[in-house]
Amino acid sequence: MNIFKKITNWYLGNDDREREVPREGVPRIAYLAVNYTGRLIALNLIFILSCIPIVTIPSAITAMNRYLTKMFLDGFAFDFSDYFEEFKSNFVRKLVIGSAAGAIMFYGYYLMSLSGNFKGDISGAFFGIGAVVLMGGFLFGEVSLIIESMFRLDISCLLRDTFFIVFVLWRESLAAVIAAAAILFLSLTFMPYSIILYLSIFFSFTDMVFIGLFTPKLAKKDI
Repeated sequence: MNIFKKITNWYLGNDDREREVPREGVPRIAYLAVNYTGRLIALNLIFILSCIPIVTIPSAITAMNRYLTKMFLDGFAFDFSDYFEEFKSNFVRKLVIGSAAGAIMFYGYYLMSLSGNFKGDISGAFFGIGAVVLMGGFLFGEVSLIIESMFRLDISCLLRDTFFIVFVLWRESLAAVIAAAAILFLSLTFMPYSIILYLSIFFSFTDMVFIGLFTPKLAKKDI
């Protein structure tokens, strides 16, 4: 019975030890990762299944954003019903947003691939511009789907606010790019062993990092 209780508490994030709970930043991300590991693993598996077929990826990302936003901001009263409710709503709208971000990222990758056809400064210019475009597409997609999970805006307002937030919150945007690059680099470095992380907690933890960077200011409208 004690083992079953410990496993249940681990999944639910219950902790009998009283402590001051961090509310923002890296301490908050670390706290949630340690105390809600079971839920993050379950969320990661549901997210992977929700991405089949690939046209549902934008809806799956938005649903995961909504679940993790409630976890990060409130720390209670979040449930997988929040995930599925968000997943089922406004499918076409999210697909349009995700497709736009994907097109920008693909164009950035295309420019980077062209750098191999040139030498010297021209090659470096193509690679650099392509990298910037790719990162811009990544930020556009991530931030727009975070906003989509938190607010109900006209798509024109959402796109405008996304571009505005990416530039105004430039520190958070830069941190998001660095964190994504670092996590991706480490996961690829330790392939094929990191496949276990991809299947268990990679996507939910990575998204938690992005949520931790942007949602506190978005929730407070401190921009």
